[in-house]
Amino acid sequence: MAGFFSCTLVAALVSVSRAGVIDLTGNWTLLNNARGVKIPASVPGSMYTALYYNKLIPDPLYRDNDVKLRWIGREDWTYTRTFQLGSDELAASALRLVCDGLDTISTVYINDQKVGTSENMFVQYVYDIKTVAKVQMCVTYVNKLVKKIFTNIILPTKGPVKIRIARM
Repeated sequence: MAGFFSCTLVAALVSVSRAGVIDLTGNWTLLNNARGVKIPASVPGSMYTALYYNKLIPDPLYRDNDVKLRWIGREDWTYTRTFQLGSDELAASALRLVCDGLDTISTVYINDQKVGTSENMFVQYVYDIKTVAKVQMCVTYVNKLVKKIFTNIILPTKGPVKIRIARM
């Protein structure tokens, strides 16, 4: 799914040997290439809050706007942010990207190299990024829409209900 109003993304870069933390909350960029949307966004936050604060959608909690705004959850969204690493962080024995609240299906990139995926927004994901670390870092979180989840639902007259799920 592409997100819910309460969905958040929180990321921090941890230098284990120095026990330092680079807080990546704050200003990010939200992109939707299909619609040509490129707007500032806050993390933690969601596509809905970013679109609302940038005056591109009405209040999603007002009346039936949640129904009118379903298109948001049916499209792919990308969060991106650039940050710097110092020589201390680069010299650390380990570098981990720690993410909380990644939307259900997503892929995380550092400097255009895939470092991990997510399948459950209610667990913390920790990605080893030591091999892709540079002074100039770009972290990208791509929220992918699952276009087809249930391929076949059979409701038999007797016995248990069988549900076949297609994994993407």
